[in-house]
Amino acid sequence: MATPIIFAALGGLLSERSGVINIALEGHMLLGAFAGASVALVSQSAWLGWISAGLAGMILAAVYSYFVIELESEPVVAGTAINLLMIGGIPLASKRLFDTTGATPSLLAEVRFSYEPILMALMVALLIHFWLSQTSSGLWVSFAGRRPEALAPQGISLRRVRWGSVLLWYSRCLGRCHP
Repeated sequence: MATPIIFAALGGLLSERSGVINIALEGHMLLGAFAGASVALVSQSAWLGWISAGLAGMILAAVYSYFVIELESEPVVAGTAINLLMIGGIPLASKRLFDTTGATPSLLAEVRFSYEPILMALMVALLIHFWLSQTSSGLWVSFAGRRPEALAPQGISLRRVRWGSVLLWYSRCLGRCHP
């Protein structure tokens, strides 16, 4: 039951480390849960549901990042707006798709995960710890939050580090994310 919270906390950790306050995590979780449940129900695949949940959360994180990083909106206001939009939008979409506002229909027991998500969450937590403490790009994330002015002389884009931290794709580009 704690697995979605672990993933959201890891996303929040990266956002906060890079200097971006992200109180929209609940909105990301709501959209991810709805997208994941809907795709898993239609495809009868928990793996496709899990992937779509992550992608939906990432798309919403991109919207949040655009407002906060690019337009320099107040993060608390943008996060609250996203949370409220998801709190109202998910039941509306659920009503249209499944004729219920409480929850999506349940998956068959043989299609559901058993222990895999918690193992993935623990593995990702360990990888993020290693990345933040042992790699140069992980240290950039810390500098982006604590001393953003230290990145520019090194030719490292503060915007890219923050975008990547909020979207969680930054670990894929490691040392190649220069301006």
